[in-house]
Amino acid sequence: MGACHFRNAEHRGRLGAMLLIIGILAADRAVKLLAAACMAPGESRPIVGELLQFTFSKNTGAAFGLGAAHTWLVILFNGILMAGVFYFLFFRCRSLWMMLSLAAVFGGGLGNLIDRICLGYVMDMFDLRGFAIFNVADIFVCIGCVLFCLSFAFSEKNHV
Repeated sequence: MGACHFRNAEHRGRLGAMLLIIGILAADRAVKLLAAACMAPGESRPIVGELLQFTFSKNTGAAFGLGAAHTWLVILFNGILMAGVFYFLFFRCRSLWMMLSLAAVFGGGLGNLIDRICLGYVMDMFDLRGFAIFNVADIFVCIGCVLFCLSFAFSEKNHV
């Protein structure tokens, strides 16, 4: 019996999930720090003409600014959701694709939860004109949700 505890696919999947979460948190934090260091709130710079701008924004609410007047409720709801995702990811999930999808959701959700708790708002910077302003964490939450749905839909056993 060796010292390595990551022999089977499930353990390797969980290790990959942990590394993905760390990578998402690092990328999210780096871009947010860059935006805060280089720009004033509301300032914009073009990335792709008028379609996509780099705009430093402070979002005190949830998606699309919903619940902005009730930041503590958004924090509580986000915390409960992250606890649920963590539980399924590390204690119930057996599928590699489901683990990776939940890791993306968890990493992104945790990045935004950290902002809410530490700053009282989430820093957003990618401004898709006419749609929304979002950040790296939001991108991974969306990617993770899509991958989760696809993994669930095409799973042979149809369970996590």
